[in-house]
Amino acid sequence: MARIVHRRGLGLLRNARLRRAGGPRRGRRPALRASWAENGSPRNVVVASGTGSGKTECFYLPILADILREAVHWPSTNGPAGPGEWNARRKQWQHGRRHEARPAGMRAIVMYPMNALVNDQLRRLRTTLDSSESLAWQQNELRGNLIHFGRYTSQTELPGHPEEDRGRRRWKEYAGKIATGWESVGEDLRSSGGWPRPDGAEMLSRWDMQAAPPDILVTNYSMLEYMLVRPIEADIFEKTREWLAMSPDHDAVGEFRRRLDQ
Repeated sequence: MARIVHRRGLGLLRNARLRRAGGPRRGRRPALRASWAENGSPRNVVVASGTGSGKTECFYLPILADILREAVHWPSTNGPAGPGEWNARRKQWQHGRRHEARPAGMRAIVMYPMNALVNDQLRRLRTTLDSSESLAWQQNELRGNLIHFGRYTSQTELPGHPEEDRGRRRWKEYAGKIATGWESVGEDLRSSGGWPRPDGAEMLSRWDMQAAPPDILVTNYSMLEYMLVRPIEADIFEKTREWLAMSPDHDAVGEFRRRLDQ
């Protein structure tokens, strides 16, 4: 089972042309093999290696492989994606993933001690999951679905509640800035992940992530501590719990569920 998990997952990664995530180079193969036991259950792995040797890929490749293993079974979307927006009639924020039929929930949390490292990982995820080539493959092979990721730190727009007019005006300005910037930046900045794509897999709004948690959430220790106690972020963990309840009851899901229940 372990071989099926990561062989199929890595095969999907190759088909998705997620080359920027890094292939299974010599130093990464032992970590990949160690990530699953022979019976298919996940194992904890500690990787110690020099700077620039590929430690990050040692945990991203198993994460992406497991997500893709699940993603091939996601139901088709119910139409084209749209931006998150305020529904004045319902007095409710409508997140940008409302066209999806699959359950939203965090499949992985990536934590770093400081925002500079979080932002570096954001670049990696943008080049891996938000390139035009990758998005086209995901939409075609995953029935319109995307593997969503998001940065949730003090730098993420917007704090507060979407019911506040001031906050919605700020979001409209910010979203316009992102879209205008994307059209004006050069290909080098786009391909390096230096600017967020306004209509891709990255979730740019706290309000969207609170309503539909990303598959991969990147944050720091301090922000995660706040998220665990603030009511405004409670749905991120509740929706993840709901997804776990519908997932196959293997060891990884069981452990994640137990930790959320604590």
